[in-house]
Amino acid sequence: LTADFGNETVGGRLHDFEASERMEASDVNGELAITDGTIQSVNGDAGFSAKVGGTLSGAGESFTVSGTAEGGFGDDASVLSGKMVLTDDGEGGDQPTYGQFSTERQ
Repeated sequence: LTADFGNETVGGRLHDFEASERMEASDVNGELAITDGTIQSVNGDAGFSAKVGGTLSGAGESFTVSGTAEGGFGDDASVLSGKMVLTDDGEGGDQPTYGQFSTERQ
């Protein structure tokens, strides 16, 4: 992910997923694009919101999903973490899936 504080934008991709219940961590493949991300101040701290979309697969199934992500940057913008709400764009679109993510500045 790239955070551009000058232009107040966030974008990139999420990958290397770990599952908590339905699938073993090694069974989750694919990536999600982070698009249209904006940085804003939330109670004096830098936060962001963005769109999320992509394809994930595992346990013999594949899901094309879309949704939203929001989060914050931690002390000195050294960590980006947040949550996302995804909906299956295919047949299973009625049930949202919730996820968390975290990455360190490199």
